[in-house]
Amino acid sequence: MKKPKKITVKFFLNEHLKYLEYDPQDKENNKGKPEDYPLYAQITYNRRNTQIKCHYGGYFKSLEEVREKRPHLLSFEEETFRKMMKHEIDKQGENLEMKGLGKKYQKYSASIHQVFNSFLKARFRSEISIAEPQEFTQVIDYENPHLSFETLFDASQRLFDNMHDVLSEEFKEEMTIFRQYRSLYEKELASDDYSFPIVMDWLNQLHLEDLHQRLKDVFTNDTEKIKAFITTINRIVLAKLEMVS
Repeated sequence: MKKPKKITVKFFLNEHLKYLEYDPQDKENNKGKPEDYPLYAQITYNRRNTQIKCHYGGYFKSLEEVREKRPHLLSFEEETFRKMMKHEIDKQGENLEMKGLGKKYQKYSASIHQVFNSFLKARFRSEISIAEPQEFTQVIDYENPHLSFETLFDASQRLFDNMHDVLSEEFKEEMTIFRQYRSLYEKELASDDYSFPIVMDWLNQLHLEDLHQRLKDVFTNDTEKIKAFITTINRIVLAKLEMVS
C-alpha cells in the first residue's frame, strides 16, 4: 500500500507585515500593539507549500508569547489545518492545488456558532426592510463584524414599532434553533480551549454525530424535530461553503 505523503505545519510570526491598526478596545479580535506581528502557518505537502494567516491567531511578539497567553491555540490551529488538508486531498488527490487554500481555511475554521450568527445578521437585514419607522433601518451597522446577532436583534426591538409583525415564520424558527444550538454548546463556546465545533467538523461528520446525540436528549428522541434542526444547520453551513470548490 502506498504510504501517504507527509503534511507539515510550521507556525511563525509574519514580520513582513507591519501592524498598522491598533485599537485597545478591540478585545474580541485580539489585536496587539504596533510592534506585534500576525500569527501565520506554513503548510507543506508533496514538495509544495503555502502560507496562511491563522483564523484565531491575533498579534504577538513571539511564538513563546502565543504559547504562554493562548496555550491551546497552536494545537487547535494545527489540527484544523491537518483536517483541511486531509479533506482537500480526499477531494483532489495528492496533486491538490495549494493556491486558494487560505480562503478555504477561513471558511473551514469558522465556528458553527459564528457562521450561524453571520447568517442571521445578513438575513435579518432583509427581514426588517419594511419595519417602521423606516428611517431607523439606516442607523444599524449591519457590517460591523463585532456586533452579534443578539445585540442587533435587541436594539432593533427598541427601534421598530412592528418588528415582530414583519418577521417571517421561517426566520423566527431559525432564531429559535440558533438559541437552542448556542445553549447546547454554551460550555464549549465559553472555554478558552477551542473545543467549540467548526465547519470542518461538520464536513467530516464528527460534529454531526455529537449534535445528534445531544438533540436526542433535548427533544426526547423526536425524530422530526431533530431532523429539522440538523437540516437547518446543514443549509447554513453549505451556504457558508458555496464558494469552496
